[in-house]
Amino acid sequence: MKRFSLLFALSAIALSPLSVHAEYDLALAERLSGRITLQVEQHGEAWYIRPSDGLRYYMKDGATAYQMMREFSLGITDADLALIPSVADTAAMNAADSACEENELANRLKGEILLQVEQHGEAWYVDPVKCRAIYMEDGDAAYEIMRYLGLGILDADLAKIQEGVAPEVEVVEEPEPETPVEPEESIPTETLPEYSYSGHSNGFTDRFELQSGIAFITMTHDGDSFLTVDLLNDDTGTTEEQYLAFELGDYQGRKLVQIHSAGTYLLNVEADGAWTIDITQNIPPTSPTSLPDTVQGGNEIYRAFDLSVAYKNDDVIGPFFLDAGIHTFTMSHLGDSFFDVGLIDAHGEQVEWLAFELGNVSEMGQAISVSVPGDYYLTVDGEEWWSITID
Repeated sequence: MKRFSLLFALSAIALSPLSVHAEYDLALAERLSGRITLQVEQHGEAWYIRPSDGLRYYMKDGATAYQMMREFSLGITDADLALIPSVADTAAMNAADSACEENELANRLKGEILLQVEQHGEAWYVDPVKCRAIYMEDGDAAYEIMRYLGLGILDADLAKIQEGVAPEVEVVEEPEPETPVEPEESIPTETLPEYSYSGHSNGFTDRFELQSGIAFITMTHDGDSFLTVDLLNDDTGTTEEQYLAFELGDYQGRKLVQIHSAGTYLLNVEADGAWTIDITQNIPPTSPTSLPDTVQGGNEIYRAFDLSVAYKNDDVIGPFFLDAGIHTFTMSHLGDSFFDVGLIDAHGEQVEWLAFELGNVSEMGQAISVSVPGDYYLTVDGEEWWSITID
């Protein structure tokens, strides 16, 4: 039995990583177990001599030190950790006496990295000379503490200790910081002229000036035939917006129009009854709290919320502020006509069609991703009762 045990022991030594090459000095590795050695003939590179295998591991930086803390550590209970004397910092460690002879547990664990398994995995390093524990808050702290407590070593002596493969550092690519997106405001912000026109038959309005941006045009008609309204650009001789209105019979509605360039404009109106048209580019200010919960419209003219009037036919709701993110619009409509809802940004560009349905609609939901926080509008066409809830 003794002969078998001896052979087994010799085999274990032969297979040990410390004895793969004859030039490795096992006694030196044992003497430096748990120490941090610093290459004084180079640039102070730090090597940790791991007690469990006697190999040296290159501690390149704080990230590597953190991986060593995670992979080379031993778990310890709070009760056992309390038995090991500790120090507050490296200065206290240098000033302290050695506790190796008087503290059996500390002597057994000297040079080890300990993790508090009953807490949040806090890491402690037991200095192999003083047998006292010092807390390592993170990888950078571990790197600095262990280097500070390190021991200088010559290249020739370091080469006598077999090198181990240091744990791979997990590289987490941090996304590039995004440039903050400034909220878009409804434009323009200054007070601009407003225009009102009326008539009883076909004709052109007087010329008027508009700035680039958006304009709101409110129209009424009391007649039996079609009301047709076109917006003309007098500077270019072109039609800026055809069929602002193309409605049969009585009509009450408001349209949002995108004005591409500042200039002189006029309206071409065709009607068989009394009509009125009001034009404004003055937009009420909004705030992040101005988002309505629910707006309604239909057969009656009434104030739907503090920034909007609901008209019988076409209507514009807003402006209201939307943060960047996902917003849900829940829409209902009672009637036989078309129900159209569009989401428009502060520049008059259509962001999304939310609804284009014929007849009754019951709580139809539409989720929209808004990338730019700012002022938005809803354009609504629904001759009967309708309701829109914004989440």
